[in-house]
Amino acid sequence: MGSFQELLHRKGALVGLLDGARQPGDGGEGEIEPPAGTKDPSGSAGGTRPQDGQERSMKLVPEKDSATSEAQMGVPLDDPEGTGQPKEEDNMPYGRVKATMYLTYLRAVGTPLCLYTLFLFLCQQVASFCRGYWLSLWADDPTVDGRQTQAALRGWVFGLLGCLQAIGLFASMATVLLGGIRASTLLFRKLLWDVARSPIGFFEQTPIGNLLNRFSKETDIVDVDIPDRLRSLLMYAFGLLEVALVVTVATPLAVVAVLPLLLLYAGFQVTQTLQWAVRSWTDLESSIVSVERLRDYALTPKEAPWRPPSCAARPPWPRGGQIEFRNFGLRYRPELPLAVRGVSFKIHAGEKVGIVGRTGAGKSSLAGGLLRLLEAAEGGIWIDGVPIAQVGLHTLRSRITIIPQDPILFPGSLRMNLDMLQEHTDEAIWAALETVQLRAVVATLPGQLHYECADQGDNLSVGQKQLLCLARALLRKTQILILDEATAAVDPGTERQMQAALSSWFAQCTVLLIAHRLSSVLDCARVLVMDEGQVAESGSPAQLLAQKGLFYRLAQESGLV
Repeated sequence: MGSFQELLHRKGALVGLLDGARQPGDGGEGEIEPPAGTKDPSGSAGGTRPQDGQERSMKLVPEKDSATSEAQMGVPLDDPEGTGQPKEEDNMPYGRVKATMYLTYLRAVGTPLCLYTLFLFLCQQVASFCRGYWLSLWADDPTVDGRQTQAALRGWVFGLLGCLQAIGLFASMATVLLGGIRASTLLFRKLLWDVARSPIGFFEQTPIGNLLNRFSKETDIVDVDIPDRLRSLLMYAFGLLEVALVVTVATPLAVVAVLPLLLLYAGFQVTQTLQWAVRSWTDLESSIVSVERLRDYALTPKEAPWRPPSCAARPPWPRGGQIEFRNFGLRYRPELPLAVRGVSFKIHAGEKVGIVGRTGAGKSSLAGGLLRLLEAAEGGIWIDGVPIAQVGLHTLRSRITIIPQDPILFPGSLRMNLDMLQEHTDEAIWAALETVQLRAVVATLPGQLHYECADQGDNLSVGQKQLLCLARALLRKTQILILDEATAAVDPGTERQMQAALSSWFAQCTVLLIAHRLSSVLDCARVLVMDEGQVAESGSPAQLLAQKGLFYRLAQESGLV
């Protein structure tokens, strides 16, 4: 024990730790500076100079914040392996923007609106040219007694041309803004649809910051910046055309005879307009990159069709709820090993089956495969004799109810959370609340069924939220129910209420009870014990306890035996 300098002078365990942690080839850039205020024994104002092994041990990169060190070295913070390579979805091509990005935006605007916008810009620029030309004719009119004979006509026509130019300018600006609104709406819907249709692996690999950036910053650029810069570009481009037309009309012979002089002559007049046109083009090019970033998610893998043209399941399906896994296996990403492999078992219609195992054994992966959150890497799953791979995702997931470990409630009334599609009467909702023993609690709330839930249901307890999710499942009345560790975060009293509701309402339904606590599956007709992605044991709780295998050891660890 002592100060840092004292421990270094002793050359004890601290020096050994520093020597062991030193990287081969570390240079003087990472040397640890001595504490400020220490004086050199020779009387110099500098810090203490280390001696011998003390000098060796101090040549070490200081262990500050690892994230800061990685950022300074150029390693992305989301690169756990420290390779310094950005994630694949973050790789954006360098160089000029491809012409297809402009076409993507223009297609979103619509061909008729694009042509109409160009026509309006042309009309207002023609009006501007005619206005200037008419003014030059007015200036050349002869005067009689100091007055021009056609002054009134010239004035009326000049004013009319000015009004036409103003109307054309307003209409052209309006069409650009309307086209921008239409394009941003279509591109945002496409982005939302692409992200919503992405598989679960996409959200596991994509940082949440990337998604927020696409839906906020990039969308704002498409909404605001691109229409404004496109408007400026069109104004200056048509302004250049007008100047070129004026030069041609003023010196028509120069176009044929002296083209280089004409270009030089025109250059003096269009320098400022050309400068702003080039600036508008570069601004538009930098903004159109946002369209490419929004379109980037259109190239990511998508889930299977929600409603395929031909569906193997014909309503009413499923009738009984028989589930069969045949040599089923899945992996979370193509480069990873199988998380579940060689799983084969059958759950009879109306059977209540518990699935237990240690953390990472593959319990929840079975539920993910049944809902096709992850597609099967081998084998398949059949429900009532129909392979779920041939069933649309919307049909499949609407026929299965799942209650996860974390109860999900949305901001809104209790009634909205219980019956989102407004399919049930108040009497049915009160009956479901009575079954989960929440009727008395809801009756005391302000507004009762119209009681406003906070975000994530923060104004309710965890047990109440889980019971509300169970009541929502009761109202759906699907033939298959999955409880994915739904009782892991509730007290024993709430768990007993949930078990009683399951026994009464889901007696004729197929129930898959995925549990971490073995006490939750003791009343199941059959229990599957998962281990390392495979079914290690299967049978009734009494049979598994008598076998004194993995289930028996788990029961011992839980204190049940």
